[in-house]
Amino acid sequence: FKQFCQEKNISDDAFEKITAGATHAEIGAKIAEKWNFPSIISETIRYHHCPENAPEQFKNITSLVYLANILANYEEGLVDYYQIEPEVLARFKIKTEEQFIALAEKIERIYDDAN
Repeated sequence: FKQFCQEKNISDDAFEKITAGATHAEIGAKIAEKWNFPSIISETIRYHHCPENAPEQFKNITSLVYLANILANYEEGLVDYYQIEPEVLARFKIKTEEQFIALAEKIERIYDDAN
């Protein structure tokens, strides 16, 4: 799936929308709503790939989940720094790629020390 998307230069979200009619974020949010999860959870799921579109009261948590997801994808080489939403970087006062890399390395060290 990921390899196909990379080869064809198609975003994961676009591929999901074409093949399933909805993205995993939309499906996850609908499930969370069906299970009566609080709106902070369903809205965070819905907007975790596009936190700039989240309702204002959920932007902080949605941006945090987005950043965690981006950090994981960055570490795996699936995204580049230039692909990160500038609004999220600004929200967390990350001004340079070097700051982002330092954050990623710090989190990795903390994780490694905990295990």
